Amino acid sequence: MPITKNMQDPLSKPLDPAFDPETRGPDDVADLTERIRLRAFEIWEQDGMPEGRHEEHWLRAEREIRGDSIASGALPPADER
Repeated sequence: MPITKNMQDPLSKPLDPAFDPETRGPDDVADLTERIRLRAFEIWEQDGMPEGRHEEHWLRAEREIRGDSIASGALPPADER
């Protein structure tokens, strides 16, 4: 059974498969995190290496990486989870 946001509510949507230990192993999660980290670093460099915007860069990188994963079929779109 997939892990859900609220285990008491069986109708709640499953968590992101990238972080579901029943569908992904620790290596998959580590790989995804590393890809996001590297992309966030690239974005930070492209933005002129500003201080204090690390969260913005991380979230942008995460959207880009997850978007690529969904487009390639590695992750289903959120409405199909």
